[in-house]
Amino acid sequence: MKSSYRAIALLLGLSAQLAAQAQVPPAPDPPSAAKRPWQDRIWVGGSVGASFGDIDYVQLAPSVGVSVTPKISTGVGLSWVRRDYSGSPGLATNDYGVDLFARYRIVPQAFGQIQYSYTDYEFPLLGGGTADDSYSTVLVGGGWVQPLGGRASFVLSALYDVTYDEDERAPYDDPWVISAGVVFGF
Repeated sequence: MKSSYRAIALLLGLSAQLAAQAQVPPAPDPPSAAKRPWQDRIWVGGSVGASFGDIDYVQLAPSVGVSVTPKISTGVGLSWVRRDYSGSPGLATNDYGVDLFARYRIVPQAFGQIQYSYTDYEFPLLGGGTADDSYSTVLVGGGWVQPLGGRASFVLSALYDVTYDEDERAPYDDPWVISAGVVFGF
C-alpha cells in the first residue's frame, strides 16, 4: 500500500516536472550522420521537478551526453533533491547523485537504456534529526519519445533496479524508477 501512495505521489510530482534539453539525440540519419563533428553530436539537458504538500520536494538534475552513433548515445547526469517535512518544523533532507548512462534507439521513438547511479542521501530519524547513507544501483529499461510539435516531445521511461534488495536501506521503496516529462529542444 505504501508503494501505491508513493507511486501516486510520484506521478503527481512528475506532472509538475519540466525537462529542458538543448538537443534531443538525433533519429537515425543517412550514414553520413556518423561522420558529423563531435561538437555537433553533444547534447545537454536536464530536469527540474517540484511537488508540494506534506513533504515539499525540489529536484535539479542537469545532464550532458554525446551521440556516439545515430542510434547510440551516452552521458552523465548530476542530481540534487531537497525534501522539507511540514510535520517536523526545520526537518529537511538533501540527496546528491551522479548517473552514467547509455541509450540505444530501437526505433526513432523507442529506446533501451542502461544506467549506473550513485546517490548520497539523507533520511529522517524517528527521534528527530537526520542520518545519511549512500546507494549504488544499476538500472535497466527503456522509454518512449512522442513528438508534440515543433521542438517539444513527451518522454516516458521505466527503469528497473536490478540490484534492488528490499532488506537493504535504499532511497526508494521499490525497484521501479518511472519518469515522465516534456522535453524542449533549443
